[in-house]
Amino acid sequence: MNMFWNLGAIGRPFNEADRSASSLPSQPSDTTNVRILESEVERLTMVCEAMWMLLKDKLGVDDQELMARIAELDLSDGKADGRKDTDGPRNCPGCNRPNSKRHDFCIYCGQLIRTTPFD
Repeated sequence: MNMFWNLGAIGRPFNEADRSASSLPSQPSDTTNVRILESEVERLTMVCEAMWMLLKDKLGVDDQELMARIAELDLSDGKADGRKDTDGPRNCPGCNRPNSKRHDFCIYCGQLIRTTPFD
């Protein structure tokens, strides 16, 4: 009987560790998520700026051309709101029927819908 009592004592630290681990939050806090997103936005901003500097240096395009292209892209969803709407369905280039963003191929005619790396 004493042997079984000792086996229970051996498992006690593991049980306490399990209880401690289960009391920790399983998801990062909202503050942590915001910090992660802010860091990612800063990194992507820097990458975009570096790419723009390369384009200016290598191709000779200017800031006005970039601003015009940004305005054009902003209006591509029909609204000048500073963002590109990616929530709605996209129309098939073949049959012009709406398809979910989840699909790479049209569910009606089978044509490839994803035609650019940004789709």
